[in-house]
Amino acid sequence: MQRIFPNALDNRDAMQRTWYKPTPLSPFPSQRPELDDPEDEDGLKQSVAYMETPIDDLVANGFPPNRIVIGGYSQDCVVSLLTGLISNKYAGEVAGVAGLLGCIPLPRSDLEAKEWVRASREYRPLACILGQGQQRYACAEDIPE
Repeated sequence: MQRIFPNALDNRDAMQRTWYKPTPLSPFPSQRPELDDPEDEDGLKQSVAYMETPIDDLVANGFPPNRIVIGGYSQDCVVSLLTGLISNKYAGEVAGVAGLLGCIPLPRSDLEAKEWVRASREYRPLACILGQGQQRYACAEDIPE
């Protein structure tokens, strides 16, 4: 079994390591959704393509995709989830995704409407283990003590 836990590259615009332009996450609906920044679709698409590279390297060295686990923390988790779900090469092929404090960035209806997602394989089961702490303000009330 092999694992890939990549780090994002430095993003000069965001002045931090990011896979894509961060958008604010809030547990509350926006009062003015028309003013909300859209998800960085190009950044997400490029990140999934970039994430395929280390998987390609392991496959070239003889490791089958179903013996490779991908994952990470925050945006690394997001990109790993997207890679495992919609990558043209590895959707449903990797052994699974392990992540902390990540999410799927777009609602399923939005994901299915994207041309670059429809071009990928049909949805397949994906083993996932995701974790999140109780101190996150967005979910602390929902977790029983």
